[in-house]
Amino acid sequence: MFRTLRSIWRLSLVVALVSSASYLYPAARLGFRYLSAPDDPVAAAEVRMESLAGDDFEDEVRTALAEKDPELARSMVAVAKERGYSLAPALIVQIEEAEKFSVTETAKQAWSGLTSGNTDSPAAFAAALAADMTVVGDAKDLYGEYLKYPEWDELTVALSSAGIVAAGATYASMLSALPAKAGVTLLKNAKKADKIPGPLLREMRELASGSVDVDAVRQATKSAAKLDAKEAVEQARRAVRPEVLQKLVDAGANFGTVARRHGYRASMDTLKLANSTDDIRRMEKLSSRFGDGYRATIRFARKAGSFTMHVGEFLLKTAWWLIWLASWAVGAAILVFEAILTVLRFLRGSRALAAQ
Repeated sequence: MFRTLRSIWRLSLVVALVSSASYLYPAARLGFRYLSAPDDPVAAAEVRMESLAGDDFEDEVRTALAEKDPELARSMVAVAKERGYSLAPALIVQIEEAEKFSVTETAKQAWSGLTSGNTDSPAAFAAALAADMTVVGDAKDLYGEYLKYPEWDELTVALSSAGIVAAGATYASMLSALPAKAGVTLLKNAKKADKIPGPLLREMRELASGSVDVDAVRQATKSAAKLDAKEAVEQARRAVRPEVLQKLVDAGANFGTVARRHGYRASMDTLKLANSTDDIRRMEKLSSRFGDGYRATIRFARKAGSFTMHVGEFLLKTAWWLIWLASWAVGAAILVFEAILTVLRFLRGSRALAAQ
């Protein structure tokens, strides 16, 4: 009787371990991934997403619709679907209704962007970007700052020079460098609108400080005035120290890639959360992983205060996983111990029979 109960207990333990392994494996994989690279934004975001339920996504969809942001609502649907949640059909209908737009309003926004450089809406930004894709827009800003010398803003000079260089690279590469040009333009316009977060703005100002060559700026503006784009690009390369110029162009490329993949609002959401140029690079990585769910992902990151995760937050969010993993490990250890004892008993019995 005792042996039968023991066999049933062992069988039950095996079944429990096998059935729970499918649930615990993803949690263990995410946990080990985070612990091996705690500053990896993708690992942190996936850990956060695992703790969300369908109701969390529906609440965020309603909030996005109240904010008149159907694009964010649609992003929430994409993430919820990836997590295996189906949202209420009524919410999907509301999103579809909100996505209907006014052609007249879009035309007004585009005209505002084209004529004034205003970038407060997707249509306006697209038009402003189209107007600024040649070296002319950056050259105009560069010349405006040159006239203010020595009271000029070195960061605007550096961004304008980076924009000219990125524009030259765009032409030379048959538009493959377009994200860099778009990103630098977006950063420059965000600075004009005071939309760059303080920490990121300070880093960029420190980068630009003392890095500008006045004579090269003068030559770049002269070349642009003569419509000599090639010479303007060459002089713009000399206008700012190479390492500073490259850092700004790289930040622009990462930022522009986010804009190309996900649009204007995603770019602004990215900017609100970026406290350094390295943050922009990390968030470009996030945009690649989460696709249409990128805006939803960084929305939850903003609510958490960061797109990376501290160890304390990780332990809190994975507390149940850790308890289950510990229980699973204990169960597995007991099973292995029992198996070893069984093998030893079998070997001992075999030896005894052999001795007889």
